[in-house]
Amino acid sequence: MAFKLQQVSFSYRQARIFKAVDLDFGYGHFYGILGPNGSGKTTLLDLLCRHLKPEQGLILLDDRPLDTYTRRSLARKLALVPQQYVIGFPFSVREVVLMGRYAHLPRFTSPAKKDLEVVQQVLEETDTLGLAGRRITELSGGERQRVVFARALAQDTPVLVLDEATANLDINHALGLMRCVARRVRENNCCAIAVFQDINLAAAFCSHIVLLNRGKVVAAGKKKEVLTGSNLEMVFRVPAMVRHDDFAGTLQVVFTHGDHAT
Repeated sequence: MAFKLQQVSFSYRQARIFKAVDLDFGYGHFYGILGPNGSGKTTLLDLLCRHLKPEQGLILLDDRPLDTYTRRSLARKLALVPQQYVIGFPFSVREVVLMGRYAHLPRFTSPAKKDLEVVQQVLEETDTLGLAGRRITELSGGERQRVVFARALAQDTPVLVLDEATANLDINHALGLMRCVARRVRENNCCAIAVFQDINLAAAFCSHIVLLNRGKVVAAGKKKEVLTGSNLEMVFRVPAMVRHDDFAGTLQVVFTHGDHAT
C-alpha cells in the first residue's frame, strides 16, 4: 500500500474540510480525484504531500507515518506536479528538469551520467527536448507546465501526485503526458494520484476513482463502480449518463445542460 489515510480530519480555521476520512492508495493503480469546486480535492493532495498536517488521524506512506520522513527522503518517494509552478530565475529548461534528480544525489556531488541520461529520456518522453536550451521564464504557460511535468518524472519516484496538471495544456500534450503517467503505473508499478476537472480524461486513463463532495468521500473504488450516472448527478447536480464509447475505447460521461431549446 502506498498511502493509507486513517480517520483523517482537517479544517481551515473554522471550516471543516475533512472529517474522519479513510482512504487507501495502492501501487500499480492510477487514481483520479473528482468533485466540484470546494470539495477538498487539492486539500487532499496537500495532506498527502505534507504541505498540510491533519488535525486528527494518521497518514501512512509505505506503512510509515508520513510526518516521520525527512524532506529529502520524502522527495525520493513522492513527486508533485502542481497547478502552478513559479520560478523567477532564468534557468534553462534542462536545468529545471535536472532539479528533479537532486534528491538522489549525495551531498556536494555533481549529477552523474545516469542522472543526465534520465533527464535526456524524460525530455524526449514529454516532448520538451526542443525546449531544453531555452529559459524557463521565456516559455508559455503550456510549455512551462510540460517542463514541470518532466521535472517530476525525472525525480523517478514510486508515487506521482498531479494537481490539475493538464489544465494549461492542449489536448495533444495532455493526452501524451497522461500516457506517460499510465505507462509508468503499468510498467514500474507506480502509484499515480491526480486531481481532474475533465471527467472524461480521468475516465480514459484512471483505473480507480475517488469522488469527493464537501469534504466527504462519496465513493471510492474501481472506475466502473464509481463512475455512474447516479453518483455523478448526486455530486455535480447535473443529469449524467456513463457509457462505453467504441471510438474512445473507454467510458465516456455525457451531461445534459437542461435546456434542449434550439
